[in-house]
Amino acid sequence: MSRCPMRFRPNRRRHRGRGGALWCSPVPCRGGPVPSARKCPRRDPWAQRLSRPAKGWAATKQRKPAAAIGQMAPRDRRRTMAEGRVSPVRGARAFVTDWMAAWNRFWFEPLLPHTLAVIRVFTGAMAAYIHAIWLSHVDDFMGPTPWVDRPAWEALHDRDWAWSWLWYFDQPALLIGHQVVAIVAALALMVGLATRITSVLSWWLMLMVCHRLTLALFGLDQIVVMLLMYLMLSQCGGVWSIDRRLRSRIGPRWWLATDQPHFSNRVATRLIQLHLCVIYAFSGLSKARGEMWFDGSALWYALVNYEYQSLDLVWLGRYPWLVSLLTLATLFWETFYCALVWPRLTRPFVLGMAVVVHGGIALALGMPTFGWMMIVANMAFIQPQAVRRIVGKLLNR
Repeated sequence: MSRCPMRFRPNRRRHRGRGGALWCSPVPCRGGPVPSARKCPRRDPWAQRLSRPAKGWAATKQRKPAAAIGQMAPRDRRRTMAEGRVSPVRGARAFVTDWMAAWNRFWFEPLLPHTLAVIRVFTGAMAAYIHAIWLSHVDDFMGPTPWVDRPAWEALHDRDWAWSWLWYFDQPALLIGHQVVAIVAALALMVGLATRITSVLSWWLMLMVCHRLTLALFGLDQIVVMLLMYLMLSQCGGVWSIDRRLRSRIGPRWWLATDQPHFSNRVATRLIQLHLCVIYAFSGLSKARGEMWFDGSALWYALVNYEYQSLDLVWLGRYPWLVSLLTLATLFWETFYCALVWPRLTRPFVLGMAVVVHGGIALALGMPTFGWMMIVANMAFIQPQAVRRIVGKLLNR
């Protein structure tokens, strides 16, 4: 029998008249209790100490069962394994289970479609704009005598990996019909009409034109095709769309997107994020090979190039230290974007830098469409709850 510091030991019976405190019944213990002695633990500190659960050092000495290692938090699990209370085999199994659970959460945890819905609106509108530009010069781009004929294209690209059905007809009526259908599909995607169908159709028609006009492309076309490819995997038409109204009236249909959290939204978002990381990593590494990016003069030569200049920023030449600082900051941001965009602490600064860099490209280098679509693509790192709150406030005004 253990030694008791007082002459009583608390039992489990509650005192009705003293706020539900424990009774202290005279249970025999070593030291000799006083017969028929009852004390209320509310007035006795020793009884209160005995009735409380263990804390601090005493709590750490309570050994956890080894069978519960899979239910522990990762920090507690590492501490338990370090103290030697779990076998290495069971610890390794728990580590693999932890890793697989984190992998599944990263890729397949259901996600709301609000961020992808905003990306859908701007991507659909930009795709319609691109097709309209191509339609305005359809004979020069894809007619019988185009600027880039098929022999020149085949000499520069392997046709096995860039197949397009636009190489098999050059009649103006068919080319115009192709572009009109592409514009209608892109506009339907923008307003959210049958997005499960129009997203696939928009991506395919845009891809056919891009494979046909390989030498006439630049970053805008590639970014739009990339976003269309990943949007068709998601439920991007679940909110702020005609699909949502139709779903509320006629019920669920396979061609109508849902507004509930879905794993496909998470997959599409992760693919966009990883694609951006690859783009910026290669862009930064390719810039690092040039001497002008290290001596700080690359940005200056871009700003004073009259082929791209839309704002007169020659006055920056009076402040060479500022030009060098902006050049090196851009190089650092692009190179380490893939590492700094994931932590929550550095993500706002990385996304803010994306707005500054691509906003500057849009305003100063005469590429507003490309700069805007890069900002839209970076929205994939914004949580859908924040997008829903911001857009909801704007729509309620």
